[in-house]
Amino acid sequence: MINLKVLDLSHHNTVNSFEMIKDFGIIGVILKATQGTYMRDQTYPARYAAAKKAGLLVGAYHFPDSSPVEAQLNFFMDYAKLGPDDLGALDYEPDTTHGHTMQLEQARDFLANYEQRMGRKAKFYGGSLIKETFHGEDEFLQSHDLWLCHYGVSRPVLPPQWKAPWLWQYCDSQANNRSGGPGAVPGIMGGGLDCNHYPGVDAELVSSWTA
Repeated sequence: MINLKVLDLSHHNTVNSFEMIKDFGIIGVILKATQGTYMRDQTYPARYAAAKKAGLLVGAYHFPDSSPVEAQLNFFMDYAKLGPDDLGALDYEPDTTHGHTMQLEQARDFLANYEQRMGRKAKFYGGSLIKETFHGEDEFLQSHDLWLCHYGVSRPVLPPQWKAPWLWQYCDSQANNRSGGPGAVPGIMGGGLDCNHYPGVDAELVSSWTA
């Protein structure tokens, strides 16, 4: 059974009310903050404040490219301005627009430097790219909570190095738009919405948010 508890949002989504989102049963939102070293999501600052005010857990994610890791991390951290209760995530997926996909070694460096600066780990988002590029054992990467991208409501296929996902993104905006919205949530206009299943109870999600 799907347990929709977390949304990830970007400027592509039209948000009318974070209070309605929370009342629907959503526990947290993860907002796009930056991409590469050239794009800041202009909706992020106001949505960060509004989601906090509504009592939601809040996080920010960075969509990377192949540019220098330190510059990307600085770009993300300077804009996201994460507090002690806020989640950070690396959105490790192909850069289909510009063709400058982050390499796995760069992802490792990004996560290591994030942890050094913040004193806690970032979440690691991905699906097909992890399965294609990550072979063998890697204790450092495997120590990060996996935010798995696998569309559909059947049981997700995991990279063999992880036993379970922390979050499972089971539906994206395109799937929602095609089907009329299996993840429709009050407070958000339209069917285009990224939806995430959490396999535990709410208290466990809260305690794991920045763990």
